Amino acid sequence: IGKGAILQFVQNVKRGALSGSCATQSFVAFDSTFNVAITPQYSSSLILIGGFLTANCSGGSQGLKVVYRRNDSTIGTALDYSSVANVTGLPSNSVTGATTSGFIEGYGSESFPLCYIDKPNTTSACTYSVALGHTSSVTRTVYINQLNAEVNSAQWSRFVSIIYAMEL
Repeated sequence: IGKGAILQFVQNVKRGALSGSCATQSFVAFDSTFNVAITPQYSSSLILIGGFLTANCSGGSQGLKVVYRRNDSTIGTALDYSSVANVTGLPSNSVTGATTSGFIEGYGSESFPLCYIDKPNTTSACTYSVALGHTSSVTRTVYINQLNAEVNSAQWSRFVSIIYAMEL
């Protein structure tokens, strides 16, 4: 196999809305509802997880957090709880936690690019998914493909999210 070969590609397009109640300093996993499964041909393969996620949180002006998961366990974050990263252009120059966005104002929604490289070291099936958290100090509802406080009406937008896996 030549270097840089794409051995297989699988994707999941999520058109429906998902939500979950999320306590402070925790995450809601969408392991069974927003995922993609791939079975690596070689134990030395890398798996590129990509796509995008449209998400929102109740309570207005809340930051969202996204973590990547494999087989129901967290494997990576944009940042972890012990990291501090400099963020250019924000009022505060450091962000602690797995925060991957600034604040989501009012009725807005945020699209997160998904990009993570995993080396599962197996030829067994791997199911990749995400979990969402928030920066609030109280329990909030996190949403995928839906706005906060949305009702079933033509005036509200609905979104789509995509997750894919490529064996490299």
